[in-house]
Amino acid sequence: MPNIHFYISRANIYAGAQKFFDDFIYFTTSSCDNTLQCKNFNSLSRTINLALNSQYNNCFPTHTCLLNFLSSIIYSGKSDIHFSSSYAAGFLSAFLCLILGKKHVYVVHGVLSSRSVHSRFSYYFLVFFDWLLFVLARNLIFIAPCDINYYRRLPLVHYVCKSILSINSISPLESSFNYPFHSFTSFLGSRSFSLPNDVTFHLCMTARFESQKNQLLILHSILDIPYVSVCFFGDGVNLEAVRNFAISNGLSHRVFFFGHIQSPFQYYNLFDLFVLASNWESLPFSLIEALRAGLPFISSDVGSCDYLSNNRECGCILSENSPKCLSNVLVELYNSPNTLSSMSRSCLDFYANYLSTPGNYLRIIRFLQSL
Repeated sequence: MPNIHFYISRANIYAGAQKFFDDFIYFTTSSCDNTLQCKNFNSLSRTINLALNSQYNNCFPTHTCLLNFLSSIIYSGKSDIHFSSSYAAGFLSAFLCLILGKKHVYVVHGVLSSRSVHSRFSYYFLVFFDWLLFVLARNLIFIAPCDINYYRRLPLVHYVCKSILSINSISPLESSFNYPFHSFTSFLGSRSFSLPNDVTFHLCMTARFESQKNQLLILHSILDIPYVSVCFFGDGVNLEAVRNFAISNGLSHRVFFFGHIQSPFQYYNLFDLFVLASNWESLPFSLIEALRAGLPFISSDVGSCDYLSNNRECGCILSENSPKCLSNVLVELYNSPNTLSSMSRSCLDFYANYLSTPGNYLRIIRFLQSL
C-alpha cells in the first residue's frame, strides 16, 4: 500500500491547509478501500499542528524537523508519494525526489510571483522560481483557477509536468450544526465586550496578521463611518501594530480582536459582511467558509477572489485596494439591505453548486493513483 508523506509549512496550516489535509485524510481513509495511506507530516519549521489528527500535533526543534524531513524521503519506498505544500519543502522535496527517483506531488496554492505587488523586477525574478519549482515538482495539483491559468502561460512547463485543477472546497455543515450565538451583542458579551447602540453594521475578517493580509486598510476605511464594527479572527506578527492603531485612533469600542479560533465560521451568522483586503491571494479558504455561511464579502482584486464573487453576485471586488474605495463600497452596501440579502442567497447557492463536492478529493486521489 503506498504511503503519502506530507510536507507542510506552519503558515500553510493557518492559511487553510489544516482543514484541507484533515478533510483529505478523512476522505482517503473512509473512501479509498485502503489503497492509499496518509503516513505522516513533516515540516522545515518548528511546529506542526493539525488539530483533528492529534498524532501530528508536534513541536520539534528545527534540526529535528529537518532530520525527520530527510529521513522520510530517503527511507521511503518506491511506491510512496511525497506531497508538499510549502515553497521551502516543495523545492527540497522535489529536488531530492527527482535525484532519488521518488514520486513527488506539489500542491499549488498561490505562486511566488503573486507576492510582488509593486516591483516588476521582483515579479519576473520570482516568476523564474515559480517555473523552476514546477519543473522540479513535475506533478502539480492546482486548487485555484488563477494559478493554473498562470501555469499555462509559462514556457515549456506544461510539456514536462503533469497537472490537474481541483478547486479548493470544504464539506457542508452537518445537519446537527447550530450556530452558538444568534445576536452580535450576546457574542461580544460572552467575551466581556460591549457595543454602542449606534454601531449597527458588522464586518469580520479571518486571517493571519501579516503584511499580505493588510488589516490596517480596513481600519483606515472605517475611520469616518461610525456605525461600522470589525471583528478580527487570527493572530500573527502584525497583531499588536493593528491593535495599537485601533487604540490610538479611538476605534477600540468597535474593533475587536479574538486571536486564533479553531472554527471562526461558527460565528459568521452574526455579521453583515466578510472583508478581505489582501495584497495577494490564491483561492482564499476563508472566503469559501463565508460563502458556506451565506455571508457576502468584499475583497481586493487578487487571485481567484473574482471567481468566488460569481460575477459579483456573492461579493464585491474592489476596483483598487485603498481605504477610500473600500469605504465607498461599505456605505453603498449599508444603504442597500435588499442587495445584501440577495447576495447572501447567492452565496449559499454558489457554494452548494461548486464548492461543496467531495469530487475534488476524488480527482486528487485518482491523480495520485495514476503516478
